[in-house]
Amino acid sequence: MRPNAYDWQEETRRPHHEIISFEYPLYDGYSTQEARKVYDDALKEKINVHWYINGNLYRTSGKPSTVAV
Repeated sequence: MRPNAYDWQEETRRPHHEIISFEYPLYDGYSTQEARKVYDDALKEKINVHWYINGNLYRTSGKPSTVAV
């Protein structure tokens, strides 16, 4: 493979982070460090946020929602 060629398979192996506050995206990308910084900054500002990794809820700063049974 060429050294500067784009490897889409490598991109799909990296975890995809989404940090959302009331359906407003605060971060959407592949950097764990950046996602952590955005999440920590939101907690400092007392913003209710949800952190998803590859579409699965990883952390939430709000109260857990009730689930109808």
